[in-house]
Amino acid sequence: MNNPLRVIIGIGKTGLSCVRFGLKNNWQMEVIDSENHPKYQADFFKIAPRIKYCFGKIDRDILARADEIILSPGVDKKIPEIAEAINNGKKVLNDIEIFLQLNKKPVIAITGTNGKTTVTELVGLMAKESGINVQVAGNIGTPILDVIDDSNELYVLELSSFQLESINNLGAQGAIILNITEDHSDRYKNFAEYAKAKHAIYNVAKNIIVNNNDATTYFIPKGEPIFKDNNIKFVTYCADKITHYYHVVKDKNRKFLARDGINLIDIADLPRQNEIDLENSLAAIALGDTFAFKMPAMLDTIRKFIGLKHRCQVVRIINGVTWVNDSKATNVGAAICAIKSFRKQTDGKIILIAGGSNKDLDFTPLKKSVSNFVSKVILIGQTAELLEKVLCGASDIVRAHDLEAAVLLADKVAEKHDIVLLSPACASFDMFNDYKHRGDEFIRCVNLL
Repeated sequence: MNNPLRVIIGIGKTGLSCVRFGLKNNWQMEVIDSENHPKYQADFFKIAPRIKYCFGKIDRDILARADEIILSPGVDKKIPEIAEAINNGKKVLNDIEIFLQLNKKPVIAITGTNGKTTVTELVGLMAKESGINVQVAGNIGTPILDVIDDSNELYVLELSSFQLESINNLGAQGAIILNITEDHSDRYKNFAEYAKAKHAIYNVAKNIIVNNNDATTYFIPKGEPIFKDNNIKFVTYCADKITHYYHVVKDKNRKFLARDGINLIDIADLPRQNEIDLENSLAAIALGDTFAFKMPAMLDTIRKFIGLKHRCQVVRIINGVTWVNDSKATNVGAAICAIKSFRKQTDGKIILIAGGSNKDLDFTPLKKSVSNFVSKVILIGQTAELLEKVLCGASDIVRAHDLEAAVLLADKVAEKHDIVLLSPACASFDMFNDYKHRGDEFIRCVNLL
């Protein structure tokens, strides 16, 4: 087959990058998007005016002609037309698989329900500080097909469960699942199916890093361990247990990040010291070790790293009250992690702003953390009523009309040493364009106080 017909489904950022790659490599291709007016249609028309397209439906006739179907991450294989094509023997793949077919350089692969962008960014910075020509790409925002280059010595990839669904043999130099908590219930029939998608990151990996605080990252749902091959090299990390290779050591009144019992860096020297950040730092060091990053470079990077916007970001401290933007917490697990982390950093109370659009998540696990550590919950958005029912009795609960009203209400009740934490546990699409828009609005409101 000299020039097979490739049908690209989904004209988002990834789909558009597949079009660019196809044009560069003289692909015969057509494009489909179920939306009548895809977000990137203007860009598509500009770069590919002669490429055939079908917007507004998944056309079965086009799929029937295809030799390969290339799915964007947001496109579900279970869509009837796509499932039918798969049953008819059509080859379905994504941009990561296309990259893997061409790539000959090592890959460090990172996934997890929460924290994967932070760790990906941190590992990329460590690599650069170590003098390595590295390319950071994937779910972090840069499509991998846009940055394939023979000069790259290493690829650091953030991978979502959507991207991992189709990948069979990733073969990463270093692979990690930071955590798995319920998310994307609108895409997966149950938690086990979601976890299985994440576990694909370990396939044919040379080195596996295991978070020993989250058994779902290394056990399949029936309780059987994933690692049955004794030849697989894997190490564990954990911020609160010294029995693991990467851990935290307490020495009198000081704490250190440590590797195999050897102190690496005083935690007091780090700009971010909550549990989430310590675990992310340990994970990044462990991944860096799989490619022999320079330890001084890794430690210097951690010492300088102030974190990413919208992820447990301290916005301001006003009259002793700390305002934290954790808008990226679009699921229950992320909100729980934020609450638990900040409860150790305050002598006061946590005031939680939560709520947003509904992804059919189970909010029940949030109740325990709210009951133990949150003095007041201010609810906004589409899920406010449901969250109020679930959290009833766990804390003092009020509703606000919008995020600005929630900030003003929090300002009225907050006292010195309190933390006002925006950690919605929900997606943002009921009131905002995305989590970034929501976080920026929170920052704007706080800066008006």
